[in-house]
This record gives sequence, structure tokens and C-alpha cells, in this order.
Amino acid sequence: RGAVYKTTDAGATWTNISPFPAINISPAGFASSAVSYTDIIALDNNTVFVVGNMFTSANNRRIYKTIDGGASWIDISSNIDLLSSGNLNGILMHDANNGYVVVPGGVLYKTNNGGASWTMDLAPTANLFTALAFAPKTVPASVAMINRKLFVSGPNINGAPLMEYGNPSNINVNSTETVTSSCDNIGN
Repeated sequence: RGAVYKTTDAGATWTNISPFPAINISPAGFASSAVSYTDIIALDNNTVFVVGNMFTSANNRRIYKTIDGGASWIDISSNIDLLSSGNLNGILMHDANNGYVVVPGGVLYKTNNGGASWTMDLAPTANLFTALAFAPKTVPASVAMINRKLFVSGPNINGAPLMEYGNPSNINVNSTETVTSSCDNIGN
């Protein structure tokens, strides 16, 4: 919860590659604060994003990015604390530059410049979003993020446990999708 670990041997050993404390400097007056990481996404062995929250009265939400497998981290939180309040619950990146972060109240933050800046987008519900997924999960590199079908989900507090997100004129350009079971015990 307060650290990020990496394995290169299928989980036999783990190495702490946390951004904290190297770049996660506690804000003035909160010397003992630490980030509680809430989500992580790895695009490949080197490019990884993590989101977390410092539980202080100063918001202090954090998004970190590494492009060298965790040897160094960049704080890409930029203007996140200025947009609205609420903990950062999840992150989903289409590629190294384009992605989303979800917070309570039906709020999504979007970046199209690798986190240099974030814009706020509101869903038609005030649901507590905690998870995101693209469908299909992978697409050819030529497919732009605007053409990805995004699903957001969270506890069913306000009647929207799962929402499809995006402009239908953009996201319905993908070929027909077929959902198949990944279970090997069907019928047992």
C-alpha cells in the first residue's frame, strides 16, 4: 500500500522501486505523510504509472511515471490538485501520453501529453469510480485513444455500477468484438 514492488522472476523475489521517498516530499507541516498507492499500470517492462494519495488537508494527490523500469520516477501530478477534490482511485493509460485517472463523484481526469497537464471530465452520475478498462483490452498502435471504448466501474452507490464512456460516434468505429470465456472449468 505504501510501496511499489517489481519482480523479474515471476514473483520469486521482489524489489522495492517506490517513488517514495526520493521524489515524494511531504508537504510543509506534514512531515510524516506518505503516499498510499491505489493503482498501478505497466505499459511494458519500463513504462509504469502509479497513483496515490497523501492523506492531509492539502489534497496532495500524486501520479508518478517511470520510463526506466522504476530506477527513476517523474511526478506528473501537475494540475491534478487544482481540478477538484477526491482521492485518485485508478489509472488506465492507452499509451505513454494518453490516459485517464478516476476519482469519486463521477470524475475522470484525462491527459493527452503524458501527464504534463490533466483535464476534468464529468460522467452523468456521481458514482464512486474505482476501476477502468478498455474493450478490447489491446488494439493496434494505429488506433487513437479517442476511438477506445472505456468502461468505468465502482460500488453501486448511485445506480451506475458499470458505465460505458466515450462519444459513440468515436468509439463505435472498432470492428465487431466477440467475448469468449477465459475459464477452463466451464461445465464442471
